[in-house]
Amino acid sequence: MTERAVPGLVVAHACPRCRYAGSGESYFARGTNVAKLLGITVLTGGFGAPVYYLLRHSHKICPRCGMNWGEQGRRSLVRAPASQAREAELVPPDRSELSLKRGTFVLYTLAALLAGGGAVQGDVGQMAAGVGAAAGGYVMQRNLRQARERRRQMLLESLVPTVLRLAAQHGGHLTVSDVAAGLGWTLPRATKVLQHLDDGIRVDSRVTDEGMIVYEFRELIGRGAADVRGELLA
Repeated sequence: MTERAVPGLVVAHACPRCRYAGSGESYFARGTNVAKLLGITVLTGGFGAPVYYLLRHSHKICPRCGMNWGEQGRRSLVRAPASQAREAELVPPDRSELSLKRGTFVLYTLAALLAGGGAVQGDVGQMAAGVGAAAGGYVMQRNLRQARERRRQMLLESLVPTVLRLAAQHGGHLTVSDVAAGLGWTLPRATKVLQHLDDGIRVDSRVTDEGMIVYEFRELIGRGAADVRGELLA
């Protein structure tokens, strides 16, 4: 039965575990999965590695928590608002991040081949070279995580003006639900952006008697949305 297209909705990826929204990455782009391949290579004398690779090479994983989304990322496919699906792509990966990703994959793959070949041939030097390649892959993967964190911060910063305009419309007071409903975001996305803004100086949070968390934009209390829009465009 063919699914009927719904206006305003697109098929997007959303991690069932951590609710990350965006594209997945190759299963063997993560060092822990390459380490599994390396372990299987050593334990089976190299015979089990091709089988494991064939079973997993078409799988996608979550870039944030590493959950296996299955073949072509099918476990993560959901229908979401087009605006929400585009959020994760507002700040695309730059060339350095893509180079780190490729380099990590190459080094871990080389480590698996060297260690596996050394185990089969009993060559200690080759196995040591495999360990060295794995160490290089680990360092590169750590740099890749740092680059992704910088991109995440850039994404949060790109969403700030929209939240400020919404805060002005609400008299300088916002809840997570206000942001989610007003901008069409998920609750986790709205929570992260508000927490990012909460510096205790310009933006502060307080818990009401009803148990709700209200974020106060002190510089916007009592000001109109038109004034804020003009300052943001200036």
